[in-house]
Amino acid sequence: MKLYFEEKERDGTRFLALRDAPGHLSYGYYSNNSWVDDQRLVISRSDEAKDFRNCALYLADLKERRVTPLPATAKEQSEYVVSGELLYYIQKDTLFRLDLATGEEEELFREEGMTFPHMTRDGRYIAWAGREGELYTGRVLDLSTGKAETRFRKRFAEPFPVVNHVMISPADPNLVFFCHEGITFYISNRLWLSEKGREPRDLAKQKLNKTGDLGDCLGHECWAPDGKGLWFVKYICSPEPPKGIGYFDLAKNDWEVRYSAYNYWHVSASPAGKYLGSDTQDGTFSAVCLVDLETGKEEMLLKTETNWTHPDHPHPHFSPNDRYMAFQDLEEGRVAIGVIDLDERRNA
Repeated sequence: MKLYFEEKERDGTRFLALRDAPGHLSYGYYSNNSWVDDQRLVISRSDEAKDFRNCALYLADLKERRVTPLPATAKEQSEYVVSGELLYYIQKDTLFRLDLATGEEEELFREEGMTFPHMTRDGRYIAWAGREGELYTGRVLDLSTGKAETRFRKRFAEPFPVVNHVMISPADPNLVFFCHEGITFYISNRLWLSEKGREPRDLAKQKLNKTGDLGDCLGHECWAPDGKGLWFVKYICSPEPPKGIGYFDLAKNDWEVRYSAYNYWHVSASPAGKYLGSDTQDGTFSAVCLVDLETGKEEMLLKTETNWTHPDHPHPHFSPNDRYMAFQDLEEGRVAIGVIDLDERRNA
């Protein structure tokens, strides 16, 4: 195993690449924060690109060009989220907390089937997806009290019963998002919201086309950083235009497609609210794209290979103050992590 940094340029965009020989690197799913600050992020390494059930966690320092192994070493698939100097990760149905500054580690909570952790911006509440028999659940833990509560129990009708992407609002612990997972052509109610004390509700009314088939195919959603809405993608496979990056406004209880320059696939929102990051569906490659929310400019930064499996597509992901955008870079059969300095691009 050899983790190393290298300066690269592709399609006119300079970036810093963190690579491993002979392994694969990831920072997890794009909606889970993996950054400690604008200099450091937590990454995972695996020998198998399609199997991160045996992965080790590392702290990567971009400024010092240093990678430090962490004591959190997964024996099963490890999912994690970072809040300041604190790393929360799930291993064998147990939630752990690691203080990156002191190295102190503690077990916080244990529950069968827990996965996909997300946190509020203040670091007080953490949510995850769970199971109770045949039902899918959304659970929220108040880290200040140690008490967890079930926010919803849900199972959709066969053949697509699955609840996925349980994400607590960054600004309001009473709001928990989840999605109806399945083949997008047949899922007419993808986006759901659980409000504390109420039954979950379907957010986005997806239209049918003239023949009665589903016209809007939605997915790959994330919270806006202010918690006032959700960003998502209306996929290129949608029979009805427009297609592209959409926004659901909670106050208006309605949604619209706002950006359509490319064949968008996933979308992430930068924490400070300056940008959206996306990748594309374009055959054998996927492009890393940037949307400037101040100007509305949509820009393709570079292309990377893809084989349509996790973590072998870009999943752009921003540092806390919007300085860097990271992406997962499949090159020569290995997944690396690329980091683009957005401040450098702005000032060039």
